[in-house]
Amino acid sequence: HCAERGWWLTRHVCCKDAMAGKCTAFKPWHTVLIPTAGGQEKLLVSFLCYITISVVMATLASTLVVSLAPYAAGSGISEMKVVL
Repeated sequence: HCAERGWWLTRHVCCKDAMAGKCTAFKPWHTVLIPTAGGQEKLLVSFLCYITISVVMATLASTLVVSLAPYAAGSGISEMKVVL
């Protein structure tokens, strides 16, 4: 995550103003959650963070659609057939 600008930014965006190879603003998730992780633990923690964030965001999006705009739920193909 990008410690200075926002957790949602990628390494490229977070470090675009830094000198080549001198970016200290970007911290991998495994260094934040388990600072002493090594080897396989780094990969596992980073993968689990990626999956968890993806599932949370997808769940939040679907919950917002169902609660705020239930008419927008579904594939939309039948609605497009009616319009055409």
